[in-house]
Amino acid sequence: MQTGIGSGEQLARRFGADKALLGAAYIDAERTEPGVFAQTGSPPRIVLGEESGELTVRAQAIADVLRMANIETEVSPNVLTALWTKLVYICALSGMSCITRAPFAEVLDTPETYEMTMQVMTEAFDVGRASGVPLEQGLVDAVMAGFQAEKAGGFVSSMQTDLMAGNPLEVSLLNGAVARIGESAGVPTPANGFISACLTIANNRAHA
Repeated sequence: MQTGIGSGEQLARRFGADKALLGAAYIDAERTEPGVFAQTGSPPRIVLGEESGELTVRAQAIADVLRMANIETEVSPNVLTALWTKLVYICALSGMSCITRAPFAEVLDTPETYEMTMQVMTEAFDVGRASGVPLEQGLVDAVMAGFQAEKAGGFVSSMQTDLMAGNPLEVSLLNGAVARIGESAGVPTPANGFISACLTIANNRAHA
């Protein structure tokens, strides 16, 4: 359930495909102090499933365990759609807030960075579609409408929190993944490539 695209492939290579299952977590939470976390916003939920779309026994068994812990869980026959839909969202929120070092509401209120946010999402959408993922037309506009509706509540991405704390960043699985897959698919991704390249410096420092 690591945010982004590519972690499932890494786990499958290391442990075997039969030990890895794709999923996405939807939760607003922050670490308030070592060992203490606060969950805010809507109730958390998880979407998981097989990349093949098959509704397997193992996926259902994992979902049953999560539901026993009162975690809303969906077994999806289209988990790649869920992952790429979240990627469109998170590339904009995390990537743009980190590259500007600004609150996301300010990013949306500034015409230049608003347009770049739209470009980041459009690139991710185009790369997903080029990769065969059935993303819905109108997704980018729908995500932006959601951003605008929730803007007053404030947005803080986990990657921006990591950036400010000097921690490693997941940019290679977010904007970096869009740029990398886009290159293979022949889809230009200048905005995501720029964000990935710039944030690589901070990520390298954190790993040093």
